[in-house]
Amino acid sequence: MRRMNTYDDNDPWHAEVNLMLAVYCSASGCNASVDMPVKSEEEMPWEQQCVETAERAQAAGWTRHDIHFYCPEHAHAATDQSNAPVRGARRTRRAWLVGTLVGVVLLGAAAVYPVKHWLADREFHDAVARNLDATAVSTDLEADLRLMWQTAPMHSQPDARASTIAAMMAASRVFNTIELVGKTGAEVRALLGSPQTSSDSVYRHEPFFPLTSRALVYRIENGMFGWEFHVLCQGDEEPVTAVERFAIE
Repeated sequence: MRRMNTYDDNDPWHAEVNLMLAVYCSASGCNASVDMPVKSEEEMPWEQQCVETAERAQAAGWTRHDIHFYCPEHAHAATDQSNAPVRGARRTRRAWLVGTLVGVVLLGAAAVYPVKHWLADREFHDAVARNLDATAVSTDLEADLRLMWQTAPMHSQPDARASTIAAMMAASRVFNTIELVGKTGAEVRALLGSPQTSSDSVYRHEPFFPLTSRALVYRIENGMFGWEFHVLCQGDEEPVTAVERFAIE
C-alpha cells in the first residue's frame, strides 16, 4: 500500500476527509467511520490531518469503489441503497451549485468543470443523506450522549470549530431514543448537557430556525448541514411540552 504523505486534491480519499471531516461507510445500515485526529492547526496542518485519516482508513482495511467508501465488513457492497435524494445544503450552497452549473453550460460542461468538483459534490450529498436519516435509535446511549458534542476545526475557518457528522448522527439517535416531554428544563440539561457550554461549536449560541416559544436549543451542525432541536420549556423547573426537530440543509 502506498503512503499518501502529501495532500492531493485529486485523490477521492483526501477529498472525502476534507469535506466531511472523516471517512464514512456507504453500506446500508452501517454507521462505521474513521474520524480524523482532533488537533489544532498549529499541532498538525489541516491537509495533513486529512492525509493521516485517509491512511488510517486504508491501513484498517477500508476500500473505495467508485466514490463510495466501505469498512472491512462491507468491503464488497456495491452501493448504498439507504441514501435518499436530498435537496442540497442551505441556500448559499444551492446558489453556488446553480451558479457553477450555469458556468459549466456556458463554458462547455465537462471540458471546463474538473471531475474532482463533481466527485466532491456527490460525496457531499451522500453524506447529507446519511446524516439526515431521522429514524435511527441509540444502542449505546451513554456513548452517543458524549459523541453528540464532538467538534472539529472548520476547513473554511481553521480557528473555529463545528460539530462533526458523527456528532450529528449521535444527536439524532439521542433525540429519537430519549422521551423528553414531561421532564423539567433542569432535568433535560442534566441528561443531555447544556446547549451553550457542552461543546465549543461556533453555532451553539443562537438558533438557526425561529423559536415559537421559549426553548432549550440544541444546534448540532457543521456550517453546511445538521440538526436543530427545540426543547420547548418555560424554565428550569417547568416541564417540557414538546420537542421540535429541524433539518439544517
